[in-house]
Formats: sequence, structure tokens, C-alpha cells
Amino acid sequence: ARFMVDATVIPTLQAQGASIISGVYPNPATSVATFFFEGLESGNYFLDVSNVIGQTILTNQVSITSQSRQEYQVSVEDLSTGTYFYSIKNQDGQILNTQMMVVHKP
Repeated sequence: ARFMVDATVIPTLQAQGASIISGVYPNPATSVATFFFEGLESGNYFLDVSNVIGQTILTNQVSITSQSRQEYQVSVEDLSTGTYFYSIKNQDGQILNTQMMVVHKP
């Protein structure tokens, strides 16, 4: 049985005085996941993908150029079917936002 989960769009932690919005699509992802962020100050951040026991599986540096919505594509080809969490972290390692995503391999 195949199931679909809508992209999660939830304003969360107040960082730098603005609400951060993030999401991922498609969710579930099969080969490439597109992550989006809105409300972050310009600068460099890290996008971490972790498994359900908290092990970081992927880390990507993300360069934010404005507070408007920005999207980043990440390959999930090497991930197994399952539930994962993605976090956006600042240069100091502070987690600003965490959401859930699903990877499904047909």
C-alpha cells in the first residue's frame, strides 16, 4: 500500500526576530527531496538529515541570500525507506528548525 504525505509547512522557532518556515517535497521522497526555507537571515547554514535514533546521515551547507523562500535539492538515493528528520542549523550549530520527512523506495 502506498501512502502520500503532504509537505509539512509549520512556522517554528523564533530566530533573529522572524519566524522560520520550512518544508520538503515530495514527501515521501524517492530519489531527490526539495527542501525549502523562508524567514532566515542571509548567511550560511547547515541542513542535516538524521535517522529516527538521532544519527546524522547527510549534512549539506546551505547559503541563504534573502528571507524569501529558497529551495535546495538533495539526493536521497542512498537512504533506505523510512522516516527521517531534517534540521536547519546556524554556524554555531544551534538547531533553528526540525521537521519530519519520509523516504520511500518502490
